[in-house]
Amino acid sequence: EDIDLDDEFIYQNLYDLKQRHGLFQIEADANYEVCRKVKPKNLEELSAVLALGRPGAMQFIDQFADYTNNGVYEAIHPFFDDILKDTGGVALYQEQLMKMANKIGFTLDEAELLRRIVGKKKIKEVRKWKKKIRDKVKENRLSSDVGDVLWKVLEDSANYSFNKSHSI
Repeated sequence: EDIDLDDEFIYQNLYDLKQRHGLFQIEADANYEVCRKVKPKNLEELSAVLALGRPGAMQFIDQFADYTNNGVYEAIHPFFDDILKDTGGVALYQEQLMKMANKIGFTLDEAELLRRIVGKKKIKEVRKWKKKIRDKVKENRLSSDVGDVLWKVLEDSANYSFNKSHSI
């Protein structure tokens, strides 16, 4: 309670990380390298370091580091900017996937089901969502590229790659 999580002193060592020994989760090779690139300056960026250290998110390390270090924001689609603005256009958290699904018209229960399927890497069930997304986008008269973006995020989050196009 007495620690000011906005105190720069807390993050100074992480910003120019030279020693990782004893830093829970940061001492792992992947997270150490992410931390060195991102140079977290606050609690949100430190949380992102740990999220980026997972296999499905590693492809976005450079994009997120460019955002935190240089302010470069790469929007994946304007429709989802309100959900992804705090993470530089990268869907780092399952909650963001849920919000994206909800924004195109899925209920919160459906979005939670999707999160669980992705979290457990249930590939056969993930594939079924391609049609569901396509249908929901059509039902709500959204642009098909909105569905393509959600499908790509879903695919990346499930951490496997289909041999087919990302198009819905």
